[in-house]
Amino acid sequence: MYGGYHGTPGDENVREFKLSPKIPHKLIMFLAVILLFSILRFLVSFKLDWTWFSVLGYGPVFWKSFLAKVLVRGGIFAAAAALNFLNLYLVFKVAKKPLKLLIVLPLAAFLAFIVIGNSGDLWLAILKYLNAEPFGLTDPQFQLDVGFYVFKLPVLWLVYRVVNVWLLVNLVAALTLYLVFFPRRSEVSFQNITRRIFSGEEKKGLNHIGILLGLLMAWQAVQYKLSTYELLYSQAGSVIGAGAADIGARLPAYYLMMIFSVITGLFITVIFSKRMFLAVTAIPVFFLVTLLAAGVFPGLYQKFIVAPDELGREKPYLERNIMYTRLAYGLDKLTEVEYPVGELTAKDLQENRKTIDNIRLLDHRATKSTYGQQQEIRSYYDFVDVDVDRYLINGKVTQVLLAGRELNRQTLPEQARTFNNLMFKYTHGFGLAMSPANLVSEAGLPQYLIKDIPPQSPLFAVQEPRIYFGEATKDNVIVNTGLKEFDYPVGDDNQEYLYQGKKGIPMNFLNKILLTIRDMEFKYLLSSYITPESQYLETRHIKERVKRIAPFLLYDQDPYLVLGKDGKLYYLMDAYTVTDKFPYSQAVDDKNGFNYFRNSVKIILDAYSGEVNYYLLDQGDPIVRVYAKIYPGLFKPWEAFPQDLKEHIRYPEDLFNIQSLILRDYHMSNPTVFYNREDRWELAQELYWGKGQVQEPYYSIIKLPGEKEEEFVLMRSFTPTGKQNMVAWLAGRSDGANYGKLLLYKFPKGAQVPGTMQVESVIDQDPYISGQLTLWGQGGSRVLRGNLLVYPIGGSLLYVEPLYIEAEQNKFPQLKKVLVFYKDKIVMEDTLEKALKSLFGTTIPAPVPTDTGGIPLPPAETKVEELIKRLITLHKESKEKLKAGDWAGYGQIQSEIDRIMRSLEERS
Repeated sequence: MYGGYHGTPGDENVREFKLSPKIPHKLIMFLAVILLFSILRFLVSFKLDWTWFSVLGYGPVFWKSFLAKVLVRGGIFAAAAALNFLNLYLVFKVAKKPLKLLIVLPLAAFLAFIVIGNSGDLWLAILKYLNAEPFGLTDPQFQLDVGFYVFKLPVLWLVYRVVNVWLLVNLVAALTLYLVFFPRRSEVSFQNITRRIFSGEEKKGLNHIGILLGLLMAWQAVQYKLSTYELLYSQAGSVIGAGAADIGARLPAYYLMMIFSVITGLFITVIFSKRMFLAVTAIPVFFLVTLLAAGVFPGLYQKFIVAPDELGREKPYLERNIMYTRLAYGLDKLTEVEYPVGELTAKDLQENRKTIDNIRLLDHRATKSTYGQQQEIRSYYDFVDVDVDRYLINGKVTQVLLAGRELNRQTLPEQARTFNNLMFKYTHGFGLAMSPANLVSEAGLPQYLIKDIPPQSPLFAVQEPRIYFGEATKDNVIVNTGLKEFDYPVGDDNQEYLYQGKKGIPMNFLNKILLTIRDMEFKYLLSSYITPESQYLETRHIKERVKRIAPFLLYDQDPYLVLGKDGKLYYLMDAYTVTDKFPYSQAVDDKNGFNYFRNSVKIILDAYSGEVNYYLLDQGDPIVRVYAKIYPGLFKPWEAFPQDLKEHIRYPEDLFNIQSLILRDYHMSNPTVFYNREDRWELAQELYWGKGQVQEPYYSIIKLPGEKEEEFVLMRSFTPTGKQNMVAWLAGRSDGANYGKLLLYKFPKGAQVPGTMQVESVIDQDPYISGQLTLWGQGGSRVLRGNLLVYPIGGSLLYVEPLYIEAEQNKFPQLKKVLVFYKDKIVMEDTLEKALKSLFGTTIPAPVPTDTGGIPLPPAETKVEELIKRLITLHKESKEKLKAGDWAGYGQIQSEIDRIMRSLEERS
């Protein structure tokens, strides 16, 4: 603060600012305390972040990002602050004021912070610029490699914005100070200020303002130059990218404005101090010319030149749009196949027995509710999501549904939510449930391949069932403490456990202090349970965990759980590289503005230890190659991906969804057809809870036309805009060397293939079925129709929809009927086998139940006494296995006990 103006006896025009002796010192102390606290918080967070990255093996990633931020932002701050200081120094000198460092230095720093605030992620853009890779693809307009637009143009835009902001804030600062300095205290009024400042009396000050304003106007030439390149990925207009009006009118207008910007800047600089009013008038003139040249003129050109022959003029640009959009989303490698719909016979069904056996009867949404009722075991466990995958069972690839049992601490009783319980005791989920997708019990419930706590399975050895990192696990915990962790319930007691992983922050004395400061939790220092061997586990939500390490990637919304052959649980995740700077490419939508999408990275995250590994899947993607150069060691080669987990990689849903959306228009390669949108498609619809919705893509095990073996495929179908018949179906392949290949099966023109909503209508219009649905939907029950799945079999199509009945109170859906549609005929039966017999007059044997793992029950001749003795022996062995922590052995024993019990029940 200032004590006010004090006239100097020798010269009344020179006034000195004197500091108040009390208030500034208090202000300085207050600011110093704030500064020291901020520095302390930064250092604490910095050290903990460094430790977190280091224990995961990504210390170099942390340091590369940190140093880049420091160098770039620090360099910008230093340069901006120095230039700010020179600018402010010039103001004080021109105004003949003593330089007040206590004023100028903080003001210069403050203005520099404003500049940095507008720099965005310039540090990352510069790293990409310095490590840029060519796409090997040249744009047809400026003959530049696409890498220029993706890696270099963003840096040029950021540099433009930084300089623009610097010029603007310095212009405002200089003008404000001149307004304060020039008038005398008795003359401080709007009229006197404007008269003195704008009268031309202070020539040097006006020259200074004129130079800054002139530079600001001239600098706009850079904006117009960069805007010429931006035309190539503009989403405005009837053509994506530069169209006829852009090239014929807007591009010349930008060149004109580049020249006019420089002329305007020079004009203002030269005459500002002499004829200030005329100089200031040049600014609205500039914007008027901009409006006419870049707005009105292109509009008139479009209306009178392009529109009369729009298709003819836009055709070459439409061809660019189609070609580059397909390239941007990997649709250039799409294989199109005609799928003639023939007759489906009983022989076809027999020849495609593996496909029939893997028709998914369990709907993942209904199964989540069923798992919750049957397998959550306790109220504090949750199944967050049910995933679809395939496993080798009895020598056959079988589609399964599975879900991890995560700990939901919010459902603990209020009295149990103590600090010790939440931080040390309740730390992890336990095990998983798995069931074949094609089998249910007589009650319409899943037949479990893995169930219960501890996990029981005749087929799979679950060696490490604990889930410390998951899709719903968000709270930080401290493990391996003096207070043993709750492991799982055993009757009225609880089994306890100590964490054995090594990927947490070690709770040594220094880290305890740092965590206490950061979390403001002094119990870390006071608790006797925390030992030097304890570890602090944070960022346990798997999406947040991978994003914290590599925030520059985009991650799939559906991570999925996998049981490895080593008996451990892993999450497999897909990561994408994206940009919104790909020339001539259609953006996905307004929300997701990117117009380039590649599934270049696969991730494995250990559900127990939290270890994260990134694998480079697509070496042909220039963007991921740039990230690999920036962060050497971040990505492991694809050859290092564990072979047993490779069997579970699948075509990513997010990629498939985005490609499906783009394909609605961009399956049309003829620019004339594309321009008129004559053959636009929509995603097929289905009914769920009585409401229409877009059909979800679904994984199936099918034999693709022309192939010899069944494979794991992601599928969905399309309908014409405004109609409900099916015109095509899309398949994304997941297995082996065919992984990532995309196939589009088109039906012959004129073929009337029923779409999913047409089949839903047939179901609703069938008198018997609709009557039964109405009847079952009464008396406190609800009818749930699962996914309507379309299976291509033997050159024809089979439609299957599971039907569940659920009590409104307990949400325990049970599969009661199976609806099967073929050739305008719909049947509803208790099982798929009965439905197929009704349609085709032949018996298709049901799949072998897998809850016994294909192992036969004890032979009938075995005496009851022998079975009871065996039960006693198994009971003793199970206790020993339980004490030893041998979950695989324990599960196998329990499965044998179940088989013996079923045998005894059959004989009773």
